[in-house]
Amino acid sequence: MAALLIRSDLPSQTRCCVARSAWRELALGWRASGRDWVEAEKHFQRALELKPDLRMACEWLANARSHAKGIEEAEATLDHCQRMFPDRERRAELAAHFRKRAEALP
Repeated sequence: MAALLIRSDLPSQTRCCVARSAWRELALGWRASGRDWVEAEKHFQRALELKPDLRMACEWLANARSHAKGIEEAEATLDHCQRMFPDRERRAELAAHFRKRAEALP
C-alpha cells in the first residue's frame, strides 16, 4: 500500500514513512542542486549506495563535487563512473563542461 498524497489538514490514520530508493535520492539530489551542492552530493552518493549501477547518480555526483569540492574531485568521480560505465566521449564531454564552468567563475 502506498500514499502518494496525504492531506495535511486531516488526521492521519496510519503512520506514513517514506521508502528509501535510489530514484528518490536522485530526485532529492536534483532538487537540492538548485540551492545546496553539499546536500545534493549526499543524495547522489546515497542513490549510488542503493543502486550502484545508476549512471545518472554517478554523473550528477561528479557535477555536485565539481561545485562543492572542485574540479579534481569531480574528475576523480568521473574516473570512478568510467570504470562502471565505460564511455570515453561522455567522460571527456563532462570534464570539459566542468572545467569550462570552473574557469568562468570569479
